[in-house]
Order: sequence, then C-alpha cells, then structure tokens
Amino acid sequence: MRKLYRTYSEGFTLVEILITIAIVGIISSFALSSVTNAVRNANFVDLKDAASRFAIAQQGHRQIFNRFADQVSSTENSATDRRMVFTDADKYEINVRSTSYNEFTADLSVRDTNQSPTDNCHTVRVNSRLGILKFESFSKNGSANTTAECLGNG
Repeated sequence: MRKLYRTYSEGFTLVEILITIAIVGIISSFALSSVTNAVRNANFVDLKDAASRFAIAQQGHRQIFNRFADQVSSTENSATDRRMVFTDADKYEINVRSTSYNEFTADLSVRDTNQSPTDNCHTVRVNSRLGILKFESFSKNGSANTTAECLGNG
C-alpha cells in the first residue's frame, strides 16, 4: 500500500515560532521597564549626592569669603565672594534662590533631559539655615512637593 502524504518532523511550525517570539517580546518589555526605572532611580540618587556636595561646597565658600555664593560656575579660576566653583555645575542646573549671612536656598536639577529622573522627583532643593541642612524634592513643574515620595525621611 502506498502512502499518499509524507509527514515531516524536521524544524518548527510557524505557530511555534510565533508563540516563541511573542513570549520573548513580553519578557523583554518587562526587562526594559525595569532597566528604565533603575536608571531613573540611579540618576535621582546622583542628583541627591550632588545636592549634598553643593551644600558642603557652599559651607566651604562661606568659610573663605564670609558669605554664601549666589552664583555657581564650573570653571576653576572664577571663584569670587559672590561666585563659587562647583565642578558639577555643567551637569546640573543650579539656581541659588536666596542667600544671606546665615542661610541659603538652592535648587538642583539635571541639565540633560535624557538623564533626568522621573517627573515627580525632578528637582532637589537644599535649604541651609544656621548650618542645618534640609533637603526637599519637587515635581518637574515645581508645583508639588514630593519629598515624602522621593527622599523618604529626607
């Protein structure tokens, strides 16, 4: 008796290949979102660290010039009584909002929008009054105080 149809068992069917591609796509989408969140969190941690370094640099500037600086530069030779040198000033947007003999307030945010943390944790504000530092965070438009969400216990 002769067989009319031949059966092949070599290779994969189109359905098996499509199912495999769909599974790989789903897994990679989860991995991509996790990596994106990890990068944003790392960028915010770096921003908080820069805010701490800035506050220390302001204290050092006050020790030398007997006042806090109201301008920031990244150039080594540009320090004056009103302007301090902060090497990360080219990486961060630093807005010194107010200064007096005993206190200063400054906002730090990332200049490069590709490196920016989340919209809720976009800006870190440093308040120094009589040597006591307070850190707060704000949303991208500056209207919402997101300290509890972004800094935890600050």
